[in-house]
Amino acid sequence: MIYDMNGSATGTIAIDVQYLPTKIGDTRYFAEIGHSVVLKLTVDANPLPVIFGEWKLGHVALNKTDSSSTSSATITEVQPEHFGNYNVSVENDVGVVSFIVSLEPPGVPEAPSLQLVAQDYTNLTILIMPGHNGGDEGNVFFTLEYRLYGYEQFNPWQSSTTSVVIVVFDLQSGSVYGFQAYAENRFGKSEISDTYKFNTYETEINLSSTFNKDEVGSHKTYEVIDNEGSANITSKKTTKKDKVESTYTDLMLSDRPEDAYTGLSNERPKLIKEEAASPYEALNPQMIAESVYMKCGETSFEYPRDRLSTRSVLHDGNRHRIVLCKAWHIGGKDGASEVAVKMANGKTKSKEESDIMNESILMRKISNHPNIVKLLGVCTNQGPTYIIMEYLFQGSLDTFLQEVRSSSARDQSVTERELLSFALDIGRGMEHLANLKIVHRFLSSKHVLVDDSLRCKISNFGYTTEVIDDQSFYEKSKVSCPERYMAVESFSMTFTEKSDVWSFGVVLWQITTLGDTPYESLNAYKIERKLKSGHRLQKPGSCGRFAYDQMMLCWQKEPRDRPSFSKLVKKLNTLKNKEKEFMDISSHKESTYAVIK
Repeated sequence: MIYDMNGSATGTIAIDVQYLPTKIGDTRYFAEIGHSVVLKLTVDANPLPVIFGEWKLGHVALNKTDSSSTSSATITEVQPEHFGNYNVSVENDVGVVSFIVSLEPPGVPEAPSLQLVAQDYTNLTILIMPGHNGGDEGNVFFTLEYRLYGYEQFNPWQSSTTSVVIVVFDLQSGSVYGFQAYAENRFGKSEISDTYKFNTYETEINLSSTFNKDEVGSHKTYEVIDNEGSANITSKKTTKKDKVESTYTDLMLSDRPEDAYTGLSNERPKLIKEEAASPYEALNPQMIAESVYMKCGETSFEYPRDRLSTRSVLHDGNRHRIVLCKAWHIGGKDGASEVAVKMANGKTKSKEESDIMNESILMRKISNHPNIVKLLGVCTNQGPTYIIMEYLFQGSLDTFLQEVRSSSARDQSVTERELLSFALDIGRGMEHLANLKIVHRFLSSKHVLVDDSLRCKISNFGYTTEVIDDQSFYEKSKVSCPERYMAVESFSMTFTEKSDVWSFGVVLWQITTLGDTPYESLNAYKIERKLKSGHRLQKPGSCGRFAYDQMMLCWQKEPRDRPSFSKLVKKLNTLKNKEKEFMDISSHKESTYAVIK
């Protein structure tokens, strides 16, 4: 809307926001040998139309039909060589993105997970959350098994069923039960799920003997079972928010597997008495809609801990741990999503807990960018701080590049266009940080993650700051200080946008070497001495002259002589449709240039 000097509306302005292609819908397909299948890739982009690349898998190339936003490939008779991941590039005026469309033979379903949705003194209502159906279009059946906790033998609750909501009744009050389940289709049974501990309530106690009369109804009472089996009664003042969000302090809570490893206590507060609720209240669509966290436009990032269920430990470092979890109703999505949860390591001191809290605050400011790892939520109440981020299953860029380079992973090869796209993604993410006056200080290929559409995203903001020349950075990173990516001045603890530019040049070098280690034969002392003497990494044989010139600009001795990220992105963007001037994969050879000249 346009207003004149008197504040009256005089017209409107239409703003056309252009953006890279993004994938719409699932691109995982299943077909049996001898059957026909149509593979589709649909994208959202502005501007349209987009240009789709070839559907190729090794030596197999599929005929395709393209529209302005959809590309389709038909296989009339599926053969074993058709199975695998097809990399399809999609381009518009903003840039180029690659997406993976997979074709797999159908098989057994994935193991389900379990969630407790209601409990009372003798009954438990359990929601079975299915994994993937294995590509079988027929029914998937579920079998729930249980045991009184402490017993070895599991017993089926009932015969296999297609129902995902099961009420287990006539149980002992005040008891802990173990539950597990498996799924089955016409191809066979899934693996057994993790084992989950759920408990029934104790017999109702006399609250008036515990609290003042005026306080009854405004408290929740918990029974915590200690390691010797003794019961301790504790209480907590209840707020309106507590009726929706759990106050449990552990990561897993009611649906954590027995053997989940988080480095935290395995004990769980056990609710004795609460306001009456229908056993099916948690399945009410209105309630579910109200409990979807982090919808678009929300400003609160707080997420209830009881909606996290651990799967595995992704990283266990000296300062922090990253755990792969399932989160229910997060990121504006219904159902379960895989997420990465970062927390202070249990072996560290409170300083690391404070660092995690500061990192979560910073991520709220910076993560609204397609090339920054997305923050989905945080847990700050009633326990240690957790940062909940999107999970990118392709992993770190350095590992991805090394797998591409290895002879055993040639089927995962990438094109020069995709490698240039990696460089542009990282440059745009760093440009975003620079525009916010934020210095990353730890940019490396290990801290760039790759998503399923081969988009790169900056991660690990534990050292990121708006402060320059911070002694604490060097002090807390003496063991893992990123010397191989550090600018000359950073060895004296000076960090600016231009020192991040230096690191970006090293990452560019790694992209054009498919993941070589910079200065591989040199220790930190020799790297510093060589760099201060004017030596730099040699030009890789597969690297184009123009690309290497950009790296050398990043490695100028004086920070003021290095380009900004905005200029670097513009320069690299001129290589679109001239990708071999960035890198020629066909001329790549194993490293003979990881030394400095």
